[in-house]
Amino acid sequence: MFGEENLQFDDDSMDVDYEDKENSETIDNLKVDVNKGIKMAEPAWSSLILSETEALNDVQNIIMEWIQFNEANSIIWTVESKLNNMILYNLNQEFNILYCFKKISKISHSYLEYIMNTISYFPIDIFSYFDNLNFEADFEDKISYCSRFIDISIIGLQIITSRVGLKLNNEEFLETVFDCFVKLIYKVDEYCKNCEKNNLKEINFLKGKLFTVFELYGNFFKHAKGYIGFASKVLNELAYMFLNIFEDSFKLPINKCLTTIFRNSEDQCQILTELILNSTVSTQFENETEREEGSDFTVLLLNLIQSILHTEEDDNEYDFDDNIENAVNALLVKFWRAEKLIDVIMSTFLIKMKQKDIEKVERLSMLKFVRELIKLLFKPEWPASERFLISLAKKLSYNFLHSDNDIVVRCMCIEISSELCKMIVKENLYDLNKFGDIFSRKLDEIKNRQYESLSMVKKNVLKSLKATPLQYCLFSSVVTDYLNKSDNNQSVYNFKLSRYYHIGECLDFINREHNNTIDNDGLNERTKNKMKKMIGNMNKFFIWNLKNLFQFSDCEEYLGMTKSEVEMANKMVIVQREINEYVRNFFKVVVSCLRKEIPLQLRVTTTKCLSSIFELNYDLINMPLLLPFMTFRALDLSAQSREVHVDFLAKCISKRPDLMKKYFHIFYGRLNDQNISVRKAVISSLSILLPVMEDKLKIEVIKDVLVMPKEEQTILKEIVQFLKNRWFKEEYALEIPSDIFNEIKSVASHCNNDEKKVSFCQIVECIEDTDCILVQKIMKQFVKYFWNQISYHLEDNHTTKNENLSECLSALNLISKVLPDLFIDFIDLTLPYIQLFMSDELLKKNVLDLVEIICNTICSLKIALNKTTMDSLEKSLCSLMLIKDYNLWDRSIKTLGKMDMISQKTTDKPIKYVTKCIEHFNEHNITSSDANLRIMIYHFGLFIRYYHISFFKRCTYLEDMKHDEFVKQKLISFLFKFSKNCKDPLMIKAVVKSLTEALIAYPKYFIEEKILNFFKQYLDGSPENFLTCSVIVKALYEVIKNDDKVSEIQAEADKNFKILNLEEDSLPFKIMSAYYYLILGIYFKIDSTTRVDCYKLISLNVLTGIINPHDSIRYLVASLCDSKLIIENEVLSLLLNVERKSPKTFLQFIIEGMVQGRNILLQNDSEITFRGFYLKADKNKNIKKSSRSMEVTSYFNIVYKFILKYKYYKNSFFKNILEEISVISRSYDIIREKMFIVDSIATLNYKETDSLKFIVEKCGSILDVSGSEYLKYIGNILETDSKFKESLKDPYTFNEVLRVLKSLDEEKLLQLVNYVMESYSFAVLCELRSYLLKRYKIKDDDEGEIKLRGLNELDLPIINYKHIFNFQMPLLDGGLKTLSEYICYFYSSIYELD
Repeated sequence: MFGEENLQFDDDSMDVDYEDKENSETIDNLKVDVNKGIKMAEPAWSSLILSETEALNDVQNIIMEWIQFNEANSIIWTVESKLNNMILYNLNQEFNILYCFKKISKISHSYLEYIMNTISYFPIDIFSYFDNLNFEADFEDKISYCSRFIDISIIGLQIITSRVGLKLNNEEFLETVFDCFVKLIYKVDEYCKNCEKNNLKEINFLKGKLFTVFELYGNFFKHAKGYIGFASKVLNELAYMFLNIFEDSFKLPINKCLTTIFRNSEDQCQILTELILNSTVSTQFENETEREEGSDFTVLLLNLIQSILHTEEDDNEYDFDDNIENAVNALLVKFWRAEKLIDVIMSTFLIKMKQKDIEKVERLSMLKFVRELIKLLFKPEWPASERFLISLAKKLSYNFLHSDNDIVVRCMCIEISSELCKMIVKENLYDLNKFGDIFSRKLDEIKNRQYESLSMVKKNVLKSLKATPLQYCLFSSVVTDYLNKSDNNQSVYNFKLSRYYHIGECLDFINREHNNTIDNDGLNERTKNKMKKMIGNMNKFFIWNLKNLFQFSDCEEYLGMTKSEVEMANKMVIVQREINEYVRNFFKVVVSCLRKEIPLQLRVTTTKCLSSIFELNYDLINMPLLLPFMTFRALDLSAQSREVHVDFLAKCISKRPDLMKKYFHIFYGRLNDQNISVRKAVISSLSILLPVMEDKLKIEVIKDVLVMPKEEQTILKEIVQFLKNRWFKEEYALEIPSDIFNEIKSVASHCNNDEKKVSFCQIVECIEDTDCILVQKIMKQFVKYFWNQISYHLEDNHTTKNENLSECLSALNLISKVLPDLFIDFIDLTLPYIQLFMSDELLKKNVLDLVEIICNTICSLKIALNKTTMDSLEKSLCSLMLIKDYNLWDRSIKTLGKMDMISQKTTDKPIKYVTKCIEHFNEHNITSSDANLRIMIYHFGLFIRYYHISFFKRCTYLEDMKHDEFVKQKLISFLFKFSKNCKDPLMIKAVVKSLTEALIAYPKYFIEEKILNFFKQYLDGSPENFLTCSVIVKALYEVIKNDDKVSEIQAEADKNFKILNLEEDSLPFKIMSAYYYLILGIYFKIDSTTRVDCYKLISLNVLTGIINPHDSIRYLVASLCDSKLIIENEVLSLLLNVERKSPKTFLQFIIEGMVQGRNILLQNDSEITFRGFYLKADKNKNIKKSSRSMEVTSYFNIVYKFILKYKYYKNSFFKNILEEISVISRSYDIIREKMFIVDSIATLNYKETDSLKFIVEKCGSILDVSGSEYLKYIGNILETDSKFKESLKDPYTFNEVLRVLKSLDEEKLLQLVNYVMESYSFAVLCELRSYLLKRYKIKDDDEGEIKLRGLNELDLPIINYKHIFNFQMPLLDGGLKTLSEYICYFYSSIYELD
């Protein structure tokens, strides 16, 4: 603050040298007050009703008359008393006159004593009277009684507060009156709440008297000592009344009384603590207040604190000769006292928040209280709100970082801190320069106007200040002026208290800044003296502002500032103080905490809070401190944390497109996350990112979302919503943007297989369920557009003509699958295109799309089209049978079959062709194999599949067969006869394909013995039969999946908690029994393409339980190692499904599946693929020796995720695996399998520490026992060498062991090698344990206790097993060195455990 350049003001305005012109005239001018022009003479006695002497005489006369009444005790309080209301009223008025001029002491002490003794006797029923008081009945009598009670009470209180020296016990009187007074106020308040304006005058008169009682109690506690208990009671009652009273008119006197009592209390800390702890704070914030001044609770606390800095003595006239330094010190002492009280308040809040039995709503009330403070921060009336927030900020940071605090408390601390941080960011207060730049014009205007309005005396004082101090003084004086001018307003606020607190806060800040600056040893004495003079002038300026001296320029009239300008000036004052650094410090605390392994709930809450802050200003991302936060929680072990971070990244990128290149891949990588919620979060966030994507990326994203796995219903719903919002907006019903057409074209081209097409249809059907009419309208526009585009591109000679045509036809084909009704009107249009495409070799490939459109449309019809169209279709489709394209045959014959079913008139062409095929089959023997015959066989199989049995009965060769079953057998026999003695591979392919097509129509023949034996010979796993095997498995899958009973089971799979085995006499069970185990037997022999088809059948069985699924689980788990199968989520779902239906029954099958997964990797007999982990970036890439742990992950993470869901699996899973590994074996292949499993365990994505601790301890215990035993065996052989045995040093050094090995005879060396090979099982456990200790920084103390706090993962080289080799006899020098190396490593590993 004190190290900047001076502000450039007009020199003419700074020409007064105050120090050199201090003459008598100047002094007189300096003492001029702002109210100098107004003569404030005391009122003359004549203006009052009575003179002092008259009042004294009248009082004494009334009291003498009162004494003569000689009434019984307590009768004075009743209306039956001879001291009637009129006499009492006159007595009260005269007491008021004497009390105002402090003349009550002039009354005789005997009279005063009589009064106090008389009124100290209360009626027995006085409390019950006020308890049952109801103004609705007998209003006048009750008003009269209450008025009499107040008049008498006021007289008593005036006598007590006048301190006339009566030696009476007044505490009982004070407490009784106060208790009745409180009851009366609530009754009056209740009446005011419900009454109309009928008795408003009487009630207001009564309220005026009640206000006097408040003032008298305040006066009493100004000077009363020793009434600590009563003072605490009064404070609590008044505080509760202030918070709960309905009538706003009561709040001002209550507030004045409260602040007076509190300011003069001897135990303010205790009072504040009890006020917060004993009150239900949450009730004060049940409803969010819309009042500008905040809730009553917040106002109360601020008022109490601000009252510390001002007392009535401070209003004495200021003498110019007073010492400025003394005035400053006196004010700072009070300010520091207020600071301690603020600390007490915030500490008490936090203590209450930490109570475990406290309700959640109480904790939320703390958050609401902070929001109230934030709302009042810039209000000049409440300068203490800033100190509340500063105190709270420090405490919240400490409690947030304190790990011993309850997690709920820590979360609440960060939520409250973020609210404050958001306010600072929203107001741009986190950067002084930025705030100044944004509001520079307005601030300069305020600053210049304020400076011009200052008197010459004040300008002179500010002359020596540099830019920042001068600016600080000017803006703070704007606030002071506002508070001074508002001092006479009647409201709950006491602007005088606010002004004193504001000045005290300013003085505290500048003096602290000065002390921090002069502590710098680099400053010379001259600079320090200048700063001392500067701080002295600032102190003088603030004290004059406090005392309201030298306010305005004599030559100009002060125009004042608007409320908004005052708040702007107040912001500029605040932004220069501690709050300016809060945001930076907050980010430091939060980011440093997120770098550590903190509890999940805290990580999630912290990330959400940071995200909410960034939403206000995404430029904060540029802060170097926050750059790591953008990425390091996107790969968090917690799915909930990843979900929150993904949402945050999406918002950042959408608001800051420049971040797309750097961070989008991190966000988008979570689309394949193992957790459903994370994937859902990615999909839901894509809609806000699409507008900032390039077109190419946009299309790729839509493709990925469309074809991603949708096993979970929540994912499907999210995808449906995403694509609905993208493709089916309401406004698209009128006009569709061109980029949407392009997207549909690209997506259609991408859907180049049945699975992707099914995925597209599924999505559109789900969207159609939500708004059928809208989807129909938009899809119809798509269809028209693409047909028009086809016509356009056919006439175009551009090089991309064929590509554009293919895209349009693919789009139409895709739409026809889901909404075929839209194409009925376009059927006639397709036929000319077929002829046109057939005549052009380049366009011939598009015929299939046209035929599929026709096929989809015809299959959706219930009745036939007109005869001309049907005949034309039949002619065109039959002509396509001449083209050698199996897919084209399939669609054409399928369409012809549907046409045959719906057509009213039978056509002859298909019948003739089928008859011709049968004739051809009869003419050829079983060994024939020409191209035309094979084509007919293909066609015949498709005819059997798609045509009804009645169609074949019309054939010449079959028309005599009346029974359908005979016709089916005959049809299949035509094909099956070619299977006998068939050696030609092309013929085998044709027979198998056509036979499976026929059997899909008539599946029961799959288990016919001859057919079964024929298919078995191709299910042998040999490479030459892979394709044929795939054809058979696909047919089996389609038959079983489409079976009605299986479909019913699939629909109930997630509802029924029993294993859903089919009856053994059901057809699916019989088919699976015949083929399933053959398929399992070849599963690890076939290639990946064939395995994909086999996997579908296995997963279907596990889902439905056609055959007991437990044996199949090992194949599911092993399949996780196949890079072509993206099945992680599906496998998890299947495992969970089986576990629900048959719990705790298949853990061993999972372990076996993990072991067999290596067989899939080693299918190509490639040594480099044996590892149990893969590269995260690309599953197909080979693992390099230089790879690091962070780059790889286990194939079986989904298994680990599964076992975590069940407590009974977790330890038994790792226990069983480790025990299996520790089984002794000399087989090097088995050792390799053990290495593979150790790889898998070592690279799991651990999400908790219990498993890690168990693995390390279990490995340690096995090595301690069995490992030490084998070390002993090895040692016994080595110790046959006398030098080795008698060595005083550690003999297990490389050179020493190598020397001994060279000296051993062949028999002992062979025995040693056997022991070493048997110890490999323990060596791999050594590697696993050592790797985990290093990877997660696990501490293993001397007593064997494992200490692991959090998952602090390090990036290490991958596990390498460099000490494990295959030793063979006879051993050469290289082999002996390797053997020696291993023995030394094994010894050091076991020895380390001991």
